[in-house]
Amino acid sequence: MRILFLLLSFIFILSCGQGNRPQDKTATQANEVSVQEDVLHIGKMHCEMCVASVEKGLKSVEGVEYVKVSLEDSTAIVRYDQSKSNHEDFKKAIEKRGYVLKDN
Repeated sequence: MRILFLLLSFIFILSCGQGNRPQDKTATQANEVSVQEDVLHIGKMHCEMCVASVEKGLKSVEGVEYVKVSLEDSTAIVRYDQSKSNHEDFKKAIEKRGYVLKDN
């Protein structure tokens, strides 16, 4: 009985250690490098419907992970994958909805 308990304890300890292995850092570093967060300054926004429209337009751009538009300071925080989208894509999406992307 004691040998069975020791054997099971040993197997349990070995199996628990499987989750503590270091992850492949090259894959995670590649993902971190391609994701960027920028603040965009937007003109001609006057109400919450404007905010919703700009937010919807920016979210439709491929590679965009997160968008938060603020009416108070007329900005949008955009987190995106640089390999899939860029500022020109954001400008097109904003202008398509009738707003202006201002130079920073």
